[in-house]
Amino acid sequence: DGKGSSKGARILHLGIDLGTSNSAVASNENSRVRICKTADGSDVLPSVVYVDRRGHRLYGKRAYEQTILSPENVAMGFKRLMGTSTPIEFKASGQSMTPEGCSAACLASSAEVQGIPSVLKTRRTRTVASVPRMTLSGSRRALWVWAVGRMAIEFNAL
Repeated sequence: DGKGSSKGARILHLGIDLGTSNSAVASNENSRVRICKTADGSDVLPSVVYVDRRGHRLYGKRAYEQTILSPENVAMGFKRLMGTSTPIEFKASGQSMTPEGCSAACLASSAEVQGIPSVLKTRRTRTVASVPRMTLSGSRRALWVWAVGRMAIEFNAL
């Protein structure tokens, strides 16, 4: 029924699409569905992270645009590595992230534009995440379940 407590607080429902190349976040509150727009106004966020030598980060389309100028500081395709111990290296800054950390940071950047992190601190939420079809076989599925859980922890820590 969407009621969160005896006082009638509403639950925020989040839907996360963890595509291999792009991600999207949607929310449903008070029977209103809202697609979380990215900083540039798009409905989907390319799963791309850029880190410069000072550690400043860009996500999505803005990160992708840095590929031509500084490809060694751009990470793409990291979702295929979720559930592994392979670090994602950013050479100029000397930083590294986990594949789950990269995914969580991309989602957080999209959700932050909509003010969702502040809502998560004050409201009960229910979340469902979809994953790419390639993850539906045997041990890959188990790794993804673990990885999505780890990503959720890293998302909440951002």
